[in-house]
Amino acid sequence: MRSTLILGVALFAELAALLPAQKPADTQPSLIYRSEPEYSAEATRARVQATVTLSVTVGEDGKAHDIHIEQGAGFGLDEKAVEAMEKWRFNPGTHNGQPVGLPANIEMNFDILARNDKIDRSGQRARLNFTLPPHATRPELLIGQLPGNQ
Repeated sequence: MRSTLILGVALFAELAALLPAQKPADTQPSLIYRSEPEYSAEATRARVQATVTLSVTVGEDGKAHDIHIEQGAGFGLDEKAVEAMEKWRFNPGTHNGQPVGLPANIEMNFDILARNDKIDRSGQRARLNFTLPPHATRPELLIGQLPGNQ
């Protein structure tokens, strides 16, 4: 009986050595902390609702790197989206069980909720983008609001 048990253990060890090693599954990054973006004063004055799309690399350290604006909104919201993204934290993606940097696209929605606003702005989105020469600053909206839904 004892020899059968030893032979079975030896046979199992030989078979296990022949099987390919199981690799851990690859995983995508997952969000663990999100900082909501602030509204810019300019977007607040204009009562703008918009979406900013960012392209980032979620690094091995769980931070967003190489942050680029894929589709901006203007009104100072692009800068606010980048500021918020710098505070986000992720569990990094993995490959073969090791953390790796992976690309991601993130949409940040800016939806204004103004008290005592009599104008219907539901579903209303706006963008204000400029193509500027090098070293020029963008114009800023000082006075004005987007019209409401009719």
